[in-house]
Amino acid sequence: MTGSGGTIAINTRNLTLQNGGKIDTGTIDRGSAGSIAINSSDSVTVAGTRSIISAASFGSGTGGSLSINTGTLTIRNGGSVITSTAGQGNAGNLIVKAANSVNVTDSGLLSTGTLGTGAGGNLSIETKTLNIQNSGKVFSSSLDASTFDFSFLDPNIYSPESIELIRNSVNAAAQGNFTQGNSGNLTVTATDSVNVATNGLLSTQAYGQASAGNLIVTTGQLTLQDAGTISATSFGDGFGGNIQLQANSLSLTNDGLISSRSQGANRAGNISINVRDDLQSSRGDILATSVQSGGGDINITAGDRTAPIIPTAPAKPELVEAQGWVYGAKGEVILTASASTVTPQTPFLAPPSCEGDTYGEPEPLQRKHSRSVSNRGKHHSNLLVRNKGNQ
Repeated sequence: MTGSGGTIAINTRNLTLQNGGKIDTGTIDRGSAGSIAINSSDSVTVAGTRSIISAASFGSGTGGSLSINTGTLTIRNGGSVITSTAGQGNAGNLIVKAANSVNVTDSGLLSTGTLGTGAGGNLSIETKTLNIQNSGKVFSSSLDASTFDFSFLDPNIYSPESIELIRNSVNAAAQGNFTQGNSGNLTVTATDSVNVATNGLLSTQAYGQASAGNLIVTTGQLTLQDAGTISATSFGDGFGGNIQLQANSLSLTNDGLISSRSQGANRAGNISINVRDDLQSSRGDILATSVQSGGGDINITAGDRTAPIIPTAPAKPELVEAQGWVYGAKGEVILTASASTVTPQTPFLAPPSCEGDTYGEPEPLQRKHSRSVSNRGKHHSNLLVRNKGNQ
């Protein structure tokens, strides 16, 4: 079969998929998959396990793109919106434009991914407000076909026939000289706010030989709280992706985390944070870490002039693990640490009296080489980078 799939175009006021409702397109050979274009003026809702909108490639053909243009997109209770490839073809891009809000909650999933030699698609979101809460996940990924555990595929989402199709296409793609595809980039533009909370995840990630994609967020108010995480991670030998965040204000509370990390031989990506006004943290972390190579650079900019890190409580100062840091001409707080060669004897950046931290990702990280901005502990102080204006 070499023919290409046709386009699915839906124009409506409200679109709801629930109780296993499905819209999908795919290719299982050399033909390209058709695209899905949804224009729903008021809302799109995907709710419940096995409720899914999907464009996929299971052969050498390119996966179709998926675009959603609506007022409010809600993905909840295990619903999924994805583009993917499990073969040699690249996954299609996933483009979301929602005039009011995008809400991914209660184990909802919005993602692009690859499990073959093809590259993962790019994921872009344009909206007023993005909410990722209660284990909701928004990410791009590349999984390692040679070590992939097919039990990872949730039977509530994938039928036995679909799992077998994925297994066969992965095995076909892995024949000969296998080169794993990289994960795609993830871009968020939210004019009002981005809120990642209660184990919510906004991430690019890669396993095996692949590199993680870059993650870019531009918004008004960026909030990470209650173990909400923004990350770019390589769990194998690839590079960690870069993280670029631009916001009017940034709040990190209750184990909120911004993290670039690498588990393998290549370095973690860089973290660049540009905050127009205030960056405030209470038990929040900004980490760039690597097990075997160098941790990425962390560059924080606040305002037009030098923006000192000011503790707002008189207890303990912030911990900045670095050989040094300097102010740039435009107010950058630039960490200049070299990769550390010392393995900490206590939990990294946590006093002995603190409990260990887990961030909801599959493997514990041995933080051997790292750069970090953190404030933790029973008597923590807040991290505040304040715009000093023209004073």
